[in-house]
Amino acid sequence: MRHSIVFTCFSLAILASEVSCRRHGPSQSVLTSGAPSNTTGKKDQDKGFARLVKWLREDCGGEVAPLVRREYRGLNGLGAGSDLKKGDIVAKIPSRCLINGQTAVSSNVKMSQFEPAVRMKIFVAEQRNLGDKSWWAPYLDLLPTLEDYEQILPITAVAMSRDPKTGKRELAADIAPFVGLHALDKALNKESQLWSDYSEAYLVEARKHPGYQPVSWTDFVWAASAATSREYQVNDGLSMVPLAELANTVSTPDGYGNRTNLEWHSKLEDDSFVLRAAVDISKGEEVTDTYFRRATHSFALQLWGFLGGYAEWAALNETRSPLCEAWLRAATLVHQESETQPRPVALSLARLAQETCTDASHAAEVEQASEPRSPTHFLSKIGHSIESHWVLVSCICLSVLVCMGGLAHRFLFKRASTSMDKSQPQLPYTPMAN
Repeated sequence: MRHSIVFTCFSLAILASEVSCRRHGPSQSVLTSGAPSNTTGKKDQDKGFARLVKWLREDCGGEVAPLVRREYRGLNGLGAGSDLKKGDIVAKIPSRCLINGQTAVSSNVKMSQFEPAVRMKIFVAEQRNLGDKSWWAPYLDLLPTLEDYEQILPITAVAMSRDPKTGKRELAADIAPFVGLHALDKALNKESQLWSDYSEAYLVEARKHPGYQPVSWTDFVWAASAATSREYQVNDGLSMVPLAELANTVSTPDGYGNRTNLEWHSKLEDDSFVLRAAVDISKGEEVTDTYFRRATHSFALQLWGFLGGYAEWAALNETRSPLCEAWLRAATLVHQESETQPRPVALSLARLAQETCTDASHAAEVEQASEPRSPTHFLSKIGHSIESHWVLVSCICLSVLVCMGGLAHRFLFKRASTSMDKSQPQLPYTPMAN
């Protein structure tokens, strides 16, 4: 019994600490977040959205409920154009209108030798360069620009610091001081792989095909940024899903991202990606999608360019990074330059640096200036850890109580047995026959 209780507790603790799934408490406020949006004017956005819906309905043969494209809490999002009941279809996108590795069949380059993710990037870049001649134009024209992505995505900011002629990379001054920070290091590694895919695989193959005009490095980076921030897990791979990815997400400060009003399944339904209302949605209300179950700030920043997860405080047994002093000085400079409007990606890295190097109870102070850590740092960190891992702590306490109860039970039973033995005559021992 005790073993099963302990096993159950640790299982709950593991579930409670689950971090993310791919898009691929009561007193906490809800944060609205979303993948980057195209920064063109509202009229162009409205016209482009109407064109996309028409394309999905007429050319793709899909279904789209009445939807509106408008601003919600400072972000371009999707709203219900009429009342929707729980279970109603919001959008039904046939598989032939999804962009994935299998879609990349029109290129002169032999796509089969590349990974599906690389194939998708090449295809998206090629189609975008075709402009209105591309069948996908109504969708691709609505995506953010390279400049939009460079403002918020670490991998794009890193990629744009590389000279495609020499292959050398020199980080911009606003993000270079944060090298060593987990989110930026991940972006550096991914960008290195992206450059390898482009220069050592794609361009080598492209030169084998006379007359084929390869896409540029900046086109490839734009396609990679679009795919990274907008892909869904569909069947056994990743796909870009027109219209669906225009919906923003919401998350709570503890990093949970399932407080949304839309639902979908990774398995196609009737050979289509189906987006349904998870609850009743009123006309004009924003429709929101689940990007993740739970995520850290670092994870959300790398994929979508926003801090929509939970803070990543260092574990109790971890030492403070020797780079913290430099990171915090850089973070202070970034905040001091707020009048010059630093890039959001630099502000996000500054915030992550403060979270990595600072105790939760003093994060607000460090936002203003980098101050010495309080003498109560250790005690407050213990308190935060207990609050953040309440399930694990509760289970450990329960296990201890169960063990103590078992020991007490054995002690009392032994004493009772001894008392009974003393009060009864001893019988001779008789071995049992085999």
